[in-house]
Amino acid sequence: MSAHGESSVQGRPPSVILLDDSPPSAGWADQDEDEDSFSDSETETTLSRPQISLLEKFELCRIHLAEESTVPQGLKKNYPESINFDEIAERVRRMESELWGIVHRTVPSVYLDHALENYRRMGVRRARHPHPGYYGSKGSAVLFEILSQIFLESRLLTRKMVGPQRPVEFIQKVLIPEAGLRLIAEDQTLLWKRQSADQGGSVPKERQEKGTVDEPFCSLEEAQEIMMDSVEFGNYIHDIALSR
Repeated sequence: MSAHGESSVQGRPPSVILLDDSPPSAGWADQDEDEDSFSDSETETTLSRPQISLLEKFELCRIHLAEESTVPQGLKKNYPESINFDEIAERVRRMESELWGIVHRTVPSVYLDHALENYRRMGVRRARHPHPGYYGSKGSAVLFEILSQIFLESRLLTRKMVGPQRPVEFIQKVLIPEAGLRLIAEDQTLLWKRQSADQGGSVPKERQEKGTVDEPFCSLEEAQEIMMDSVEFGNYIHDIALSR
């Protein structure tokens, strides 16, 4: 399996870490005992307890929230627990002409509009990179590699085309989310068509609840809603740091 192969993250029990580093209170011992009555071994044990940083506490809270809420809710919404990252290069190649349309401003791009507005308001260094939803940080890395081959290594994308951004920034802030948007639209369209076939050609229930009763097709507007909603799911399930 290649480094970009199918990803499915199993549950990861957090390490057991003692969160309360305070020494034993008087209530734990006989009322007549004072602090000097504790043995040296007890003191050494207390001092040797592992310390936990604020960052580690935050990560533990994030893992707990993901396992208790984010992941179960995401799975109910049919966000994929497993993605074949090996197929992404071919899928991106099929949308290459549309991505070039974004470069040449012939295809509208909400992410290009946002990037330019952020540059005007915050400057180059503070503009953020959008996230490709449930594809996670691994998806971002895979998309960056593929898009760099198409646009950077070929030297076809120039600063003049994408100013005030540099070509690499244009890929990060515009092309990665636009490609992610189209991948999600493809995923959901295929899913809805399968659900429609399983239900004898009827429109899937969640499409009816949204008031969309036509051909099961995921628009880019719907894909954008899914992409924004599934960021935390992707950050946990398809985290590049957990890729094998």
